[in-house]
Amino acid sequence: ANYSDFTISSYSKDGKVKFMRDAKTMNNDIYAWATYGYALLNISVTNKSDSPIATNYFGDSFQLITWDNKTYNLEKGDILGYPSASYINPNQTVSYSIRLPYDLKQENIQTIICDLGTAFDRTKIVLKPLPLSQAEIAKQ
Repeated sequence: ANYSDFTISSYSKDGKVKFMRDAKTMNNDIYAWATYGYALLNISVTNKSDSPIATNYFGDSFQLITWDNKTYNLEKGDILGYPSASYINPNQTVSYSIRLPYDLKQENIQTIICDLGTAFDRTKIVLKPLPLSQAEIAKQ
């Protein structure tokens, strides 16, 4: 899949990300953020839309694509550590801890795809890294 219609254009210290997008493929009312940790990727999804977003341990999937075009299907870990909610309701945030491949370097992450829901109710969230210089600003 090609996610070139979404591009981060700038990032500021106050946490605002500006981006360019195709209005037909993106809902401005769904926010997601990922942080890279040792062996884990922590993803937070906030739903500011009017509709719930389905989520389900057995239906959700997470993929990571590297700059050298390798695709990893990421493991969710134990079901007991997975969010128990069946939906991310309006004005709610749900966090996921996803296992990373042991040899992955943070700077090699090109795209993260969160495909949430059931067979009949799916939401796809695409995350892209901040440019390295912008990521450094975020740490300050």
